[in-house]
Amino acid sequence: MALVGLLTSLAACQPERATTSIAPQRAGGGGEGEGEAPLRYDAEDRLVAPAGQWAMLSEDHHCLTALGETIENVVWNWYRVDIEEVGSSGDPAKGNAPRFLRESVQLCRQEISPVLLGLRTNIPQAIPDALPPVVVDSTVLGEEAGSSYVSGLQLDLWGVRGVGEEEEMPSDGDDDRVFDLEGDGHPGATVTLGDGGCDIYIVQRTSARRSGVVFDAARIEGTFVGDLTQRVLQASTALCASDNVISDGGRPSRFVLLRVDGRAGSPDLDGDADGRVSCAELLVAADPLLASVGFGLQARDDEVCAGR
Repeated sequence: MALVGLLTSLAACQPERATTSIAPQRAGGGGEGEGEAPLRYDAEDRLVAPAGQWAMLSEDHHCLTALGETIENVVWNWYRVDIEEVGSSGDPAKGNAPRFLRESVQLCRQEISPVLLGLRTNIPQAIPDALPPVVVDSTVLGEEAGSSYVSGLQLDLWGVRGVGEEEEMPSDGDDDRVFDLEGDGHPGATVTLGDGGCDIYIVQRTSARRSGVVFDAARIEGTFVGDLTQRVLQASTALCASDNVISDGGRPSRFVLLRVDGRAGSPDLDGDADGRVSCAELLVAADPLLASVGFGLQARDDEVCAGR
């Protein structure tokens, strides 16, 4: 889910560097990092009852080329995920019995690694706030550690509706499929470059299919194969109106699903005890939640995109 970045001409007039509250750690990760105390995590060994409230972090790696430069573009997405168990085949405790899950996936926040001179494409909170949850069907084979997990298609659309996974994306704001996502008077979704350098009005489609393994009753981790298609409809300056080329990254994209409702030995992030973990409650605990399982984020590494 990388977004518009790398506009060298604007860099000279944008000296301030953006920062992120998601603190990338060195590649390979593992460990607490950034001084965040981990949450209490004492998960049960087996994923007996997956239904409940989970958090998901996805770390999406792409290579981005513009104006003769190619860099790695890393995108971090936090989601709240409500999981419902909708059926099974056989006895999961005996191993390899499919268990069918339905996930309601709500984007809480997206952050993107900086480009040249520390410039960053900023994703206003109005975008995730305006997006409806995406329903994803997934399957777990068994309940013990090491059991396989596979999801169906997660298709996210920003500022456009009725476009399938393989269909051509519109590039005209007057297209009937394009709409004003945040209600700000501009077509598509509005992102900004740097510290107010320009506004960019885009439509975007991202798709992902995840696969991984069960670690315990409160953790599933793995990789995903995704695709990103983005079109710039308009921009507040001509310099920002050009499309960039985004291709597959040199490192695999990763995800971790963590239970956060207090069941099965997981942390309970329902701070106001209303029976629901909100995006706000999840984001407050984001860094210590990752620290509790030693999931270290990978910082941008342009070398993996060299020669592309």
